Amino acid sequence: MLTVYTLNATAQTTSTPTFDRYKFEDGAVIAQMSNNGQWAVTRTDDPDKGTYKGARIINLQTGKDKVLIANLNTDTVTSNSVFDITNDGNIAVGELNSKPAYYSAKEDKWVFLPVTAEADRGLITSVTPDGKYAVGQLNYSDPSREYEESVAFWDLTTKKLLPTPGIPTKDMSHQDQKMNRFINISADGKYILGCMSFSYLPMGDDLGGCFYYIYDVEKKTYKPIGFDETEAGRWKAHHDGLLYLSVAAMSNDGEWVTGGAYLVKEVNGSEFPTEYEVPYRYKVKTGEIQVYDDNESIDKYGWSIDNQGNVYAAGPASNPYRDFSVRSGKYWIDFTQTMKQKYQKDIMGELGISNSGTPVSLSDDGLTIATTIDPHEAYIVRLTEPFTQIADNINLLTDYTVTPAKGSSISRLTNITVRFTRDVKVIGDATDVILQDPITKEEVAKAVSFKAEGKDVNIVFRGAALPNEGMPYYVIIPAKTICLANDATRFNEQIRLNYSARAEKPVRMISSSPEENKTIGKLDASTNPIVLTFDADLKLKDNNVCGKIYQGDNTVPFAELMLLNSGSKVMVYPATTQYLYKGVNYRIEIPAGTFTDVTGNEKTANEVINLHYKGAYEREISYDENVLFETGFDQGVTGMLVLDNDENKPNPEAQQMGFTDKRYGWIPVWDDNETDHAVGSTSMYTPAGKSDDWLVTPQIKVVDKLCKLTFQSQSLRTDKKDNLKVYVWASNEMYNMLDKATVEKIRKEGKIVYNELQSPGKDENMLKGDWKDNAVNLAEFAGKNVYIAFLNDNEDQSMVFIDNVRVLHELPYYVGVTNDETVVDANEIIIKGVAEIRDAEKVFTTAKLTLKDAKGKVIDEIKQEGLSLKMGDKYNFKFDKALPLAVGEINNYSIDLLFNDVANTLESKVKSLAFQPKKRVVLEEITGTDCPNCPLGILGIDKLHATYGELFIPMALHCYPGDHFMTGVTPYAQFLNLSAAPTGIIQRSGTISKPMVEIKTSTGSDYTFNALEGTDPLWMDLVAEELNKPTEAEITATASLDASATNITVPVNVRYALNATDLYHKVFAVIMENGLVSYQANNFASITDANLGEWGKGGLYGQSTVSPYTFDHVVRGYLGSTFTGTPELIPADVKAGETYSTTLNFPVPAHVQKAWNTDIVVMLFDGNTDKLINAYQTKVTVPDAIEDAQTTGTASIEVTAVANKVWVKTTDVATVTVLAADGRTLTTAQGRGPLSIDVNNYRGMALVRVTTALGTVVKKVLL
Repeated sequence: MLTVYTLNATAQTTSTPTFDRYKFEDGAVIAQMSNNGQWAVTRTDDPDKGTYKGARIINLQTGKDKVLIANLNTDTVTSNSVFDITNDGNIAVGELNSKPAYYSAKEDKWVFLPVTAEADRGLITSVTPDGKYAVGQLNYSDPSREYEESVAFWDLTTKKLLPTPGIPTKDMSHQDQKMNRFINISADGKYILGCMSFSYLPMGDDLGGCFYYIYDVEKKTYKPIGFDETEAGRWKAHHDGLLYLSVAAMSNDGEWVTGGAYLVKEVNGSEFPTEYEVPYRYKVKTGEIQVYDDNESIDKYGWSIDNQGNVYAAGPASNPYRDFSVRSGKYWIDFTQTMKQKYQKDIMGELGISNSGTPVSLSDDGLTIATTIDPHEAYIVRLTEPFTQIADNINLLTDYTVTPAKGSSISRLTNITVRFTRDVKVIGDATDVILQDPITKEEVAKAVSFKAEGKDVNIVFRGAALPNEGMPYYVIIPAKTICLANDATRFNEQIRLNYSARAEKPVRMISSSPEENKTIGKLDASTNPIVLTFDADLKLKDNNVCGKIYQGDNTVPFAELMLLNSGSKVMVYPATTQYLYKGVNYRIEIPAGTFTDVTGNEKTANEVINLHYKGAYEREISYDENVLFETGFDQGVTGMLVLDNDENKPNPEAQQMGFTDKRYGWIPVWDDNETDHAVGSTSMYTPAGKSDDWLVTPQIKVVDKLCKLTFQSQSLRTDKKDNLKVYVWASNEMYNMLDKATVEKIRKEGKIVYNELQSPGKDENMLKGDWKDNAVNLAEFAGKNVYIAFLNDNEDQSMVFIDNVRVLHELPYYVGVTNDETVVDANEIIIKGVAEIRDAEKVFTTAKLTLKDAKGKVIDEIKQEGLSLKMGDKYNFKFDKALPLAVGEINNYSIDLLFNDVANTLESKVKSLAFQPKKRVVLEEITGTDCPNCPLGILGIDKLHATYGELFIPMALHCYPGDHFMTGVTPYAQFLNLSAAPTGIIQRSGTISKPMVEIKTSTGSDYTFNALEGTDPLWMDLVAEELNKPTEAEITATASLDASATNITVPVNVRYALNATDLYHKVFAVIMENGLVSYQANNFASITDANLGEWGKGGLYGQSTVSPYTFDHVVRGYLGSTFTGTPELIPADVKAGETYSTTLNFPVPAHVQKAWNTDIVVMLFDGNTDKLINAYQTKVTVPDAIEDAQTTGTASIEVTAVANKVWVKTTDVATVTVLAADGRTLTTAQGRGPLSIDVNNYRGMALVRVTTALGTVVKKVLL
């Protein structure tokens, strides 16, 4: 099936270009046009079989296509393709079943051409427009000669194979590697473009062999392109550094050749050369080659060339998703830029594509261009004048950026920088540039300097004031005052830069997010920055200026904050995550004078800014377990507080061991060939000095007298006396960083609990096996919050090392509850649990357990004597009286435990939900069309959908290299750290997991959706695990597309099952598009396994490349201030059972092809923890203001639409009326055949009524 989208200005006749977009269900793409531009042929590669498919002829005048094997028994067809077609559309040359053949439209049959006895296979690649001659290549069915090729030249009038005396017999390596082919033939049959040793490319000292040549049929001679042959060694290149030609294509008349030239050039001062590819142009009659060896040409190929020698190039050369341009003088003129400037047409936007494509074929007059968008889609553009002629008149100085940006609000104008895309020079005077009052037209000031440097034009005013606040002003740069650096004929049109006047006063913050006095749990760059909005666009005065964050009333900041401004917004964030602890107040300070308006006017510098927040972070520590704190330093000093308080310079030996940054007193260390890390500190300085290096734990609660500190330590040198001190400092203050004042407090108020000389052990050069085990009793700090500080204060000694720091709660028994921690609409619950004895020496004979509610009221008590509980025994308990619960609340309780005389308290909670929220689980997956393993992701998603239905929400990020669906979503995948495909993250857990794994067995291997015990969990395992976890809120949404099809309104409802205060929840939204057609690489086509389904051997998709393939749930965009959403859309205080609503306005991304075929996913995040609470997926609905399609009579009418155009296909005279959603008539047209109708930039739902003598069709379309 063929899908055609047509874009033009009016029905039937137009003075602007038309664009017909062609897409076929079998993945075929336009390969070539006839020389007159009236016909085209298609094919598609089948890499799985090494053959071709999809041969058809398209009548470009009517849009009708004909599949060329429609009349054949398809079971007998192994391959078929066509590569060229005559001007009358009668002969399409190619191959059938790997035999050279052409299709005769008049006879409606395939005609085979002669081969040789040995070379019994082949294909025809080019035909003269009159159908007299054709060329191609012959191949061999003999497996031993599989890669050999021979040239072929046929007379189609006699159907004979013609001799080709005088063709080359030796390649660039001075040998015949049995590979010679003809590629193109000129319209008059005089010249043939050939290639010898196509697969043998030169590399380094290897001469390779590949070269292109022109064979003169009349003279029976050939001439290499770009080289002179030599008797030995490398051929003499016609351009410096030319190693070989990688691509070649001939103009229709045979006078010109273009392609790609691979250059290798020496680099001064480097042993390595630079290598790159550029286009070239070759004149057949003179043998002259012009290589476009300039920066603008790098990574482009010439793909086609017209009869006047104009090169049509596209890049990137090695990527199928290219953008094309034409050479005009010294420049490449971009096609889309040309269409926009000449015709005000946004081609890519209107066609819904992200690249302008590769120009594969041109008509003789240059007015018709066949362009492939990607390997499976193309468009035909028909111009009213040749692209090259338009390009010659394109202004190359219309694309620029300005600093300060146009529209900025400023008080005084000093410097303006206009940055162009090419190097420029100034040819006008400074006084030509003026600042103008647009109302009075009066000149406010003249520039005093007007100079160019590279791509930048710098304009200076002498502090010109913009006196009338709120009024607009223009900077006017007259036409012909700036030109290209090397071309005075390419100059600017008048440039008008608009600015708005503001009073000469300090820039002012007008809002912050989060709002001041909100409760937040952390600050970081990726998910929880503070965003400030000012009343003007800003300039950061000094990149070294930082904001600061203070705790409580402290005058010393505990962290610095980075400042990043864009326009009028400033993002404030710490270099590393800073937690804001519950119960602590914080102050953010932005110093005065940090920002000015964009001009840098000192009088607009900001005043000091202070913001206040309340902390919400609670460190989760389970005090009924053995370990209260633990670090083995395998992640470095992450989680510890570090300060180099001496700032001495380490000596060379210490620097060699990694002590190069004096900001860090303790650094990670490890033995060679070992992965186990420790940390070390040095006192080896130049000059000699005393160390004062601190390493401090975060705050730890010493819960009772049964706690102790353990760690390992050693030193470096036996001839040195390295001492290690350990302080324990009781403090309720929360510290996220160390400074001089804080360590002095520790030194003064803390207690030294360890002060011992260290030893390097048996081997100075090894850490392993030489550790000393240390233990410190913390009984005297029971019930206190403490910091444990390790101090190296040695003078001119060596180094000290520590590892495996642990704070242990040495209970002789562990206790845990076994009742549900989350219940629904429950007023009470029976508390039960188990205690396990962990003391090998004691026998416990008595037990007393007391259950208390949150206020300390005794609910019930268990007493038991006569027990005999020993190591490993378990004591199960269950209270008789139920713990009362408040519905919609978190109900805290405690159990006082007394086994013999050993007491402890277990604190826990039960959530009584007001209702049971329906939980949905999200998968964010990275995938790609070129990723051969990604069918495993498709299978995994299908399996999860089949298992969990709408409870499972997959989102596919097509960010595998080269995927054309990745537009706009790469930062999303980068944020998630997704790079290897197919992998994904379930419910934002942070764990990157796979969809399936291959398990090796004695008989081969099996693919499975579930992980084996002891291996990393797979998607199925993780989704099941997440669905078993209760959630405390339910989010739902609807989504509707507006009439203009540019915005989606998303009403969101959140219903909480628990009462809560000081929430900091965020909403993140994603748009996914369904029904996107492309191809999918497949590594599993030869594997038989039931779990591989249709992607395995013999399955529907059992091919190495599946084309076409339809993709769903493709992520196309997202909405949120960060990737965890936008804050403050949901109230901070909520009540159980109540619904809280907000509305998102989601602009439809420009690259979305069908806005009506999209879904929206909304996700609710806890901004303090980045936890994904719940999610919901909803289909986007379209307006229902007009009726759906209706048909009367027997008329055969097709109606399709794209942005701004309606295309009507009918064989009869038709009258077309296009109505807006509100009933307005947008336009009417009348005619026969394909009608392409402009709707005057209307966007949204429309009704198309088409009436012919045979009946009427009414169809609803979306424009």
